[in-house]
Amino acid sequence: MKSGSPRSRKHPTPAVARADEPRYARIANDLIAAIAAGRYKVGSLLPTELELCEQYQSSRFTIREALRLLAEAGMVNRRPRAGTVVVSSIQREPYLQALDSIDDLLQYSTGTRLRLLERGWAAHDPGQADPPPIPAGEAWVFARLIRHLPGNPRPVCVTRVYVSPSFAALGRRIASQAVPLYRQIESQFGVRVARVDQRISACALSRADAEVLLARAGSPALRIVRAYHGDDGKLLEVSDSLHPADRFGYAMTIRRAGPGELSPRRS
Repeated sequence: MKSGSPRSRKHPTPAVARADEPRYARIANDLIAAIAAGRYKVGSLLPTELELCEQYQSSRFTIREALRLLAEAGMVNRRPRAGTVVVSSIQREPYLQALDSIDDLLQYSTGTRLRLLERGWAAHDPGQADPPPIPAGEAWVFARLIRHLPGNPRPVCVTRVYVSPSFAALGRRIASQAVPLYRQIESQFGVRVARVDQRISACALSRADAEVLLARAGSPALRIVRAYHGDDGKLLEVSDSLHPADRFGYAMTIRRAGPGELSPRRS
């Protein structure tokens, strides 16, 4: 079998790479993007370890670690003396979120890692094709982030977060790894998240979002918009997340609330 690209070609690291990200993870990101884009077809061989060492100017150990990530994602099968075979263009198992209470909903961030892409202010402009889901006439703190599962270079989602200007003092802590944003709002400002309104829809990824997600532009995605309200009903925070279709699952338990009525267990 032949590998799916010229042996002498060097691949640049993807736009989402960062300086403190391990070299092997950046290489894995690039190879995953190449497989998803069809540069390496299912059933074909990736370049050999030595060829990848030359392409990426990296050690054999680094290349092996990158290939290990691909194998763990279920995208390649490493065969002794036969090479590394592409077995899938998608991740083996999507991230599954199971919910049956508001507490489960608010634990969404457990087990994942955030990376801040941009931060600033956003305003609702009715003239926009898809305006931010925030009140008109107000400027809200805005952040765009990607979320990863540990050890998997492909992001689970890209999220746009909008925070009430009342909580602008949070600053860069919006992307805190240790404390979820709603917990920061509760502890610092003495409010409580009492209700979360959620809307789920299907959409196609824009080119900008597909780039940071290492996905194809126009490919299907699940969009989840969540509006977090305090005890007084005031809107505190809005999150707008896009999940590539092959990387996320959603499960919810619905229990009977009374005779002839079914109701999800959520506030």
